[in-house]
Amino acid sequence: MARASSPPNGVPPPTSGTSTPARILTLASLLVPAQARWVTEVITLQPGWNAVWLQVDPTNRAPASVFANFPLASAWTWSERLSATDFIQNPERTGWNRSQWLAHFASDSPEARLANLFAVLPQRAYLLKIDGIQPVPWRIQPSR
Repeated sequence: MARASSPPNGVPPPTSGTSTPARILTLASLLVPAQARWVTEVITLQPGWNAVWLQVDPTNRAPASVFANFPLASAWTWSERLSATDFIQNPERTGWNRSQWLAHFASDSPEARLANLFAVLPQRAYLLKIDGIQPVPWRIQPSR
């Protein structure tokens, strides 16, 4: 019966199927998204419609704060119904528990009173319509 030879450096091979470098890379990949949430996110927005994925959790989640300082016409995100409703205060109010588009509009637009987006959340897709003719940077400060 042939006996396995030792490696030339005297270190035995790993006993499991995953090597140490692979474990380190896996651990590092798990830490990167957490670290990205602490860095200011900057997204260059083009005039017209922009589809963006917000990674950071804004310091102030209010749309008026998050979308301040650039020519935003409107911001949209899809809100998926997550669970059944157990209790409601006013059953006559429509739309209390359904999937729907949530929107925020510029405060000086006629549509501003129709806004139903009250918090800008991280790890979510947004459609942003930008007025003007120049690209603008959108800087999102993360909460700490």
